[in-house]
Amino acid sequence: MTKLLDIIIPKDRAFNQAVVSVDADLDAERILILNRNSGEIYHNFTFEINKTLRFVVPNEHLVNSNILVGILDDDHTFNAKFVDGVQAELIDGNFVNIRP
Repeated sequence: MTKLLDIIIPKDRAFNQAVVSVDADLDAERILILNRNSGEIYHNFTFEINKTLRFVVPNEHLVNSNILVGILDDDHTFNAKFVDGVQAELIDGNFVNIRP
C-alpha cells in the first residue's frame, strides 16, 4: 500500500523556480524549449497570443546556460529561429503564478 503525501510549502519561505521568458514574433506559431545537451524537450507550446510567455524549467538551469529556445512557423512560410545558451532566471513561486 502506498501513501501519497501532499506537500505544503509555507508562504513565509521562498519557493524557488527557474523560469525562461520568451517574447515571440507575431509570425511564430510554436515555441520549443529544450535542454541542448540531452535533447529533452521541456515545452512544445502552440503560440496564439502576442505577449511575453514564461515557462518553468528544471532548477539546474539557474547555474548553466544549456537551454535552447526556438520559434517555429507551422505553415512553413518563415524559417525557424533558435537562441542557444539561454540561462533561466530565479523567481519566488509564492509571488508569481507560473505552473510547470
